Amino acid sequence: QMALGPVLAVAGNAPIFLQHCLWEETRIVVFKQTVDDRDPASAAAHASPRVGLGRGWWQGSPADCLARHLHAHEVLLPLCGDEPPPARLAAGARPPLSELRTHAGTIWHWNRPVYDPSGHLRIEFRALPSGPTIVDMLANAALMLGLTLALAARGPDCENFPFSKVEHNLYRGAQNGLDARLVWPQDDGNLRPVPVVDWLRHWLPPARDALCQAGIEHGEARHYLDIIAQRLDQGQTGARWQRAWLEHAERRSNRDEALHRMLRRYVALSDEGAPVHQWPLPA
Repeated sequence: QMALGPVLAVAGNAPIFLQHCLWEETRIVVFKQTVDDRDPASAAAHASPRVGLGRGWWQGSPADCLARHLHAHEVLLPLCGDEPPPARLAAGARPPLSELRTHAGTIWHWNRPVYDPSGHLRIEFRALPSGPTIVDMLANAALMLGLTLALAARGPDCENFPFSKVEHNLYRGAQNGLDARLVWPQDDGNLRPVPVVDWLRHWLPPARDALCQAGIEHGEARHYLDIIAQRLDQGQTGARWQRAWLEHAERRSNRDEALHRMLRRYVALSDEGAPVHQWPLPA
């Protein structure tokens, strides 16, 4: 949860919606507004939203977390599986829990636990943006996993870090990208805003070490996190490239045509496969 705000800040790739330049990763807030099923005029307005980080730190076991999903949200798809779980358990097999999995599929927490009957429970990092290229997405995933492991090992104690500040960091990272200032505990124990670029530069080496300790080959971990470091050095994310190219194109045409020209250039560079920090900007 702590890692998500900084990752979105350096990975933003959705600055435009309906021809308007909005957040660096506008998808975060648009999806939340689109899927929110709470009635503002009722007590349900205070319930946990279907899209977000949740209402607080996860407590208890993964089963407790999934149980809270059942109690916090109404069932949208009342579909029943073909085989009762007790029958599978009696046969010594893992139950599919298809009803639970269907219900969990209608709750879009940005870091979401998913039960899989093949034998594991995984956490989906659903907030990670698509693109601009495959190598950029691999770098984003490496950063998210590396920071998660590093923060779990040596980050601040969750009990002393208000969850509201974690949510604040998520939205500031999505809104402001590399210009974001994130609230973080300082050496004196107080919470103060810090530039996300400085924060990331400090945590990139621990994230790389954490990936290596988890079994990722050292050269591979360094390669993908070096892409993040170069994004910071160049100050260029997918969102910043789109904004800069659109501004250039609008000097010669209206916004509609400028957006078409920008998109065509984006697709061509994405097909070439070079990471976005290497994408040229128009002169």
